[in-house]
Amino acid sequence: MNHTQQGPPAPPPAPPGTPLAPPAPPTADKPFWQRTWVRFAGAAVGGMVIGTMITGGGDDPTESDEYRALEVTAADRAAELEALEEQSAALDARIVELETARDEADDLAQELEKRATELQDAVDDAAAAPADDDVYEAEEAEAPTTDSAESTNSGSTESTDSGSTETVAQNNARRSAESYLAFSAFSRSGLIGQLEFEGYETADAEYAVDAVGADWMAQAARSAVDYLEFSAFSRSGLIGQLEFEGYTTEQATHGVDAAGTDWMEQAAKKAEEYLDFSSFSRAGLISQLEFEGFTAEQAAYGVSEVGL
Repeated sequence: MNHTQQGPPAPPPAPPGTPLAPPAPPTADKPFWQRTWVRFAGAAVGGMVIGTMITGGGDDPTESDEYRALEVTAADRAAELEALEEQSAALDARIVELETARDEADDLAQELEKRATELQDAVDDAAAAPADDDVYEAEEAEAPTTDSAESTNSGSTESTDSGSTETVAQNNARRSAESYLAFSAFSRSGLIGQLEFEGYETADAEYAVDAVGADWMAQAARSAVDYLEFSAFSRSGLIGQLEFEGYTTEQATHGVDAAGTDWMEQAAKKAEEYLDFSSFSRAGLISQLEFEGFTAEQAAYGVSEVGL
């Protein structure tokens, strides 16, 4: 049996004389780029390209070697900057220390110059006044005795109240040393140096300083008091200053302890001196006072006393 499907029946033929219908115009194909599937495909490809450009092909940008290298470089630069800031702060603190030391040195130089002038005036007055030995010599010169004639001819020695003999240079040096000690405190080496500065020979200066019989422990105590009246010091700082003036460590230590200073108050006074000159944080000022020789407790007390 034939199961072949049959198409629709053909239309009946047109009657004779009926005009024929015009043929249907051919269907025009759309341009390639206007076809719907091409548009969808292009949009999909474009989206994939743009996504790749944004995400770097789908990889996390923070996981790339270049990003890690930039992070390391930034961390290194930050560490370098922090180190430079610390160095700058240290330099600023050192500049403050040096400027403070300079100002203190200038003030001390002015005070010493003033004292030197006063000392020189005292020495000149003492040299101009007739001494007891000079009066004795004048009386002996009026009596033509053999002893006085020999003394006059030699011109090298003169009698003292103690019965010993000393040269004119030694006598003058001794009187100058007494004048200096009557006005200010000196260490033994400091007084010898002062007499040498006045023009005395070293031997005469040493003789004079030893002849006055000064108590160098007491002189150290006087010097300590003089310094504390002028500026604030820590105990170790003042001992170092007295040693610089020529006192032995034993003499300087005795002098500082004999002065009976309240080192807590000295720390507060020193803190105030620093704040008069520059600005400090609490920690910075405590560190500065410890650098000056104050203990941590003294430094903290001094800073607290000035309101930091």
